[in-house]
Amino acid sequence: MLDDVQPDLVLVFLSPGAQLLLDPSAARHMKQLPSGRLIPRDLEELVPGFLHEPVAAVHAFLLDRSAIYSRYRAQFTDKGAEAEDFRKFVLSNAERPPVIDAMYRESLDELTTMTRVCADRGIEVRAIVLIEPYQDSEQRWSDYLARYSALGAPPKGTPRTESTDILLPELQRRGVKAWDLTRVITLFGTDLPRFTCDNSHWSAIGHKNVAIDLLRKIKMDGLDAALRQARRADPR
Repeated sequence: MLDDVQPDLVLVFLSPGAQLLLDPSAARHMKQLPSGRLIPRDLEELVPGFLHEPVAAVHAFLLDRSAIYSRYRAQFTDKGAEAEDFRKFVLSNAERPPVIDAMYRESLDELTTMTRVCADRGIEVRAIVLIEPYQDSEQRWSDYLARYSALGAPPKGTPRTESTDILLPELQRRGVKAWDLTRVITLFGTDLPRFTCDNSHWSAIGHKNVAIDLLRKIKMDGLDAALRQARRADPR
């Protein structure tokens, strides 16, 4: 994929909650064929080998372009894959169950490996660390801890930014450069009707604020000039 797309910059959004830190990639349900096409593993098992290529082609052309179908497959293949206490996990200093700790370490290992592979190709990588929506204010965070204390959430009294205080140094130790969006997401907590459309997903002005913050970080890192220079030296 990297060699096909040849990106200049890869952004990986990472949050301390289960959805962006523990959830396994849907790619595990796909198999790459010799042609490079992807076929769902369940379809691969249903049809003879000589039909794999045409089935993969039809699947990609007719179905895989549909957001409705993609959501259905994600729900069908992953339904019941995680217990309720997994879904309420948020990174903290609290002791983690061994299975969750293993998933957490695997996620960081994969990100570290991807960063190294990209570096070998001259591709810049940045992990974009953003707190969960319910961490955007002290009150919402306190309410969340109280409501889900028995379902995997950190214990009451856990500081709101403890997760990023853990995650950011860990990424740095692994050589993964990261940008922290805590400041801008905390701003959303001051006016949810304006910055979000459902107390969670960002509104247009919310997306604009994130984009401005990312652009500011790109310029502060000097990436805009560096990437333009690299592209001029190696046009493609």
